[in-house]
Amino acid sequence: TMKDTAYDVFIFTNGLDYYSINFAEEEVAKVINPVYNKQPVTGLALAELDGSLVIGQQDGYGLVIGSRQDDIYDWDYAQTADDKTKAWYQLFGKGVTAIVPYIGGLLVFTKDDSTMLKGNPADITTFERLDASIGGCMSFESWCYHDKYLFFYDNVQKNMYYYTQIDTGQKVLGEPIAPEVQKYFDDVEKLQIVSYIGENRSEIWVLTES
Repeated sequence: TMKDTAYDVFIFTNGLDYYSINFAEEEVAKVINPVYNKQPVTGLALAELDGSLVIGQQDGYGLVIGSRQDDIYDWDYAQTADDKTKAWYQLFGKGVTAIVPYIGGLLVFTKDDSTMLKGNPADITTFERLDASIGGCMSFESWCYHDKYLFFYDNVQKNMYYYTQIDTGQKVLGEPIAPEVQKYFDDVEKLQIVSYIGENRSEIWVLTES
């Protein structure tokens, strides 16, 4: 769920086709056509950044692309350099498995590592792409927020990791949760993580499919 202009819209995708649903408009359902290098962008990793719809592509180029701010139907990144609200993209050279808004930016995960994008990617004067950190994320379902932490599952390391925000506002990559949990992840094909806080419990629930 995100905003487009003044309205709330719902974004639906199967990883190939993208649709918006806006009950405040006469045309309730609209097709979204993200394109990079004249080719359709595909992927299940979705996020919002400052009014842009952001999509991570796991196949092909391995990229993250964002729509124009406050216009999720405009993916034309070849605009003038001084257009600070235009669409944008970042190449990673390997499949993007998850993208997560975190600490005023975006964490972009591959299966091997994570990269922080900070600032406005359409504005080179404010944008910063930090070096990749160890700790990848298996899929768009394999992470969750829990209190001040961002937990994610790395299928290469067969363990859970977390990011946390320290007093200075920087992100810190934590240690793996515990070596003893690795035995549960020997042959995982799909993994979902859900945060649960309530009824005197503070837990992370993990659903696996082997």
